[in-house]
Amino acid sequence: MRYLKGKYDHGFTLSELLVSMTISGLVMVAIYSSYVSQSKASQIQGDVTLVQQNLRAGMYLMVEDIRMAGYDPTENAGASIISGSITSNPQSTIQVSWDSNEDGVISSGTSEVINYQWDNTDSTLERAEGLSPTSSSWETVAENITGLEFTFLNSSGTTTTNASDVRTIQITLQGSNNGHSRQFTTQVLCRNLNL
Repeated sequence: MRYLKGKYDHGFTLSELLVSMTISGLVMVAIYSSYVSQSKASQIQGDVTLVQQNLRAGMYLMVEDIRMAGYDPTENAGASIISGSITSNPQSTIQVSWDSNEDGVISSGTSEVINYQWDNTDSTLERAEGLSPTSSSWETVAENITGLEFTFLNSSGTTTTNASDVRTIQITLQGSNNGHSRQFTTQVLCRNLNL
């Protein structure tokens, strides 16, 4: 059989191989760089999302409980913000009460007295029921919490440390995860307090 030499039957030259390998290498570097940056962005977004979810969950529970502070349909139970709970302004703990079963009595060992605190050792937001919660009765509501402040405001919007003057409570909750921090602040109108 006779071999015919045509214009397309020769192999690649060394220089052509080097050029194609260089181009392929540059394309691979670009693809890898894009992958790494997308992976980092995804991790950051995951960290931020986790912080925001923790803050929203903790804030939602606190707002619901604090909004009920002072609910006392018989006006005999003395439901309010427990006066000993306001020792400074702002602070990182609160204790509120309401007469949820409408019997005219605040039952100190039940869900009619609610406490919130920030545990800076564990970086958690904690909730407990009862007038004098023990260390075992605190439940973790949210993790990765780096700060909690309650600011007590009177009817004119200025800060107060007198429990009978409180009309609004400003809550500031801060969280962090892998160096990504967020802060939520809201004001709760205590519609049942001192009316």
